[in-house]
Amino acid sequence: MVMAAGSLAGAWRVNLNQEVCMQQLDISAIGTAVLSERLCLEPLQAEHATALFPLFQHPRIYDWISMRRPASIEALAKAWRDLPFKAAGEPDEYGFGWAVRRLEDGAWLGKMDADVRADGIASNVGYWFAPDYWGQGHASEAVSALAHHLVLHGVYEQRATVTVGNEASIRVLE
Repeated sequence: MVMAAGSLAGAWRVNLNQEVCMQQLDISAIGTAVLSERLCLEPLQAEHATALFPLFQHPRIYDWISMRRPASIEALAKAWRDLPFKAAGEPDEYGFGWAVRRLEDGAWLGKMDADVRADGIASNVGYWFAPDYWGQGHASEAVSALAHHLVLHGVYEQRATVTVGNEASIRVLE
């Protein structure tokens, strides 16, 4: 496995030699729950909107991600109702999402997503966590768990893009 992070390009990639990756891509298994030592990544559903909406209100997360603050819980629920989804213009790409919850106390920490192509490449792995949970290793743990989960289900290459200047996110991907 090769992992690289760069502050200039802001790109991250996990690349497994396709010949080494013996696991057949299993799209239906990708959107399942992922457990790590401290976290549960739950398949994102409309019902998560109520729990995660308050986290979306932290203005600091928008310094580093290219999405807009959701207008309402209902708008968020509507966006997540159809997950996983087929990406527009990409007939062989599916979008998946996970709500990240801490096992110890059930606190909701953030969200992760991955766009997975039928050829076994995750063209974008994304994540954000509420500022209250920054600097505690949750993002690193969640990214590692999701990367392992994707490999187990046949994804041999994973890519992420980091906004230039987001040194914390680069460290997460190292």
